[in-house]
Amino acid sequence: MCKDNYLLPNINDGRFFVSPILGCTGACHYCYLKIKNYNRPRKNELEKESILNIARQSPDFSFGHHGTIISVGAWGDIFPLNDHNLIHYSINVIKYLLSWGNPVQIMSKNILDAVLVHEIFQEVRYPGQLLYSTTITTIDHWKTIEPRTASPAERLKTALTFHNAGIPTNVLLKPFIPGLTGKEIVSIADLLLDYKVDYCTLGVMYLSPEISERIKSCPFLCEMLYDLSSLSSNHLDCNGESTVLSTPTSQLLPYVDYLRERGVPAFLKSSCVNSNILHIPNASNYYSARNAYCINCGNCKL
Repeated sequence: MCKDNYLLPNINDGRFFVSPILGCTGACHYCYLKIKNYNRPRKNELEKESILNIARQSPDFSFGHHGTIISVGAWGDIFPLNDHNLIHYSINVIKYLLSWGNPVQIMSKNILDAVLVHEIFQEVRYPGQLLYSTTITTIDHWKTIEPRTASPAERLKTALTFHNAGIPTNVLLKPFIPGLTGKEIVSIADLLLDYKVDYCTLGVMYLSPEISERIKSCPFLCEMLYDLSSLSSNHLDCNGESTVLSTPTSQLLPYVDYLRERGVPAFLKSSCVNSNILHIPNASNYYSARNAYCINCGNCKL
C-alpha cells in the first residue's frame, strides 16, 4: 500500500525494506524515487507496531541473528541535510529495528554527527549487526548530477566515523555508469582505501520512463549514457513487483575484479556484504544459478 505519506515495508529477495523517510532533497538526475514521484522528504507515517505486525505475519520473514536482513532507507534518504527532526525520526526507527536482533542495513548519501553515530552504535547487539552504506557515482562531477547532496568526501567522513565506532561500512557505487564511474575507478579505489571502507557494492542504473525524463534535463549525464543499446530488464531490490530497464550487470564485473585486486572486497548486492560480515549463506540465494549476481566469493559454499 502506498499513499503520499504512507508506505508499507516490502520483503524481497531475503530483505525487509523499511523507509522511515519518503523522498529526498538530493535532486540526483538518475534517481529511482521518481518511480513513485517522491520529492520533498517527509516522514513515513507508519506505526512501529504496524512494521512489527507485517514482519510477524509474513512467511518470508524470520527474526534474529541469522534472520531476514532489514534494509532501512529504500525510498528516501534517512538523514536529510539540516533536517534534525527527520534525522532523529530515522534514528528512532533504526534503534527500534536493531532491538529485533536482525542484521540491519542503513543507507544515506548525506552526513551524520559523531554524537548521533554513537547513539545508534549503543543499540547494536552484536558485532556486525549493523552495516552503514553511503553512495558514490562520481567524485569529479557529483555537483552536476547530484546537486543537493553532501560531497563524496563528506559522505566518506561519515562512513569513517561509523567505521571508527566499530560498525562495518559499505560504499555503493550505484548507479555505476561505465562512462563516468568507470573512468574514475582508480581515484575511487584510492578514496575507499584512504577512508578505510570495509566493503563496496556496485549496482546498475535504472531507466524507467520517469528517470529517463529527468536525465534529459542534464546534458552532461546524457552524454555519459550515449550507448544504451544493451539495456536489460531488471527489478529494484526494494520493489520486486515490477521490472524496469537497466544497464546490464555484466558491465560491472571487470570493476568488481579491479576493486578486489586493490584490496577492496566488492560485490554486486549489499546482502552479500551482510552474509560475509556474519559468515552465513546469503538469504537472497544469489549463489544459485538463477541470477547473475554471484561473484563466487566462497562465503555461501557449504
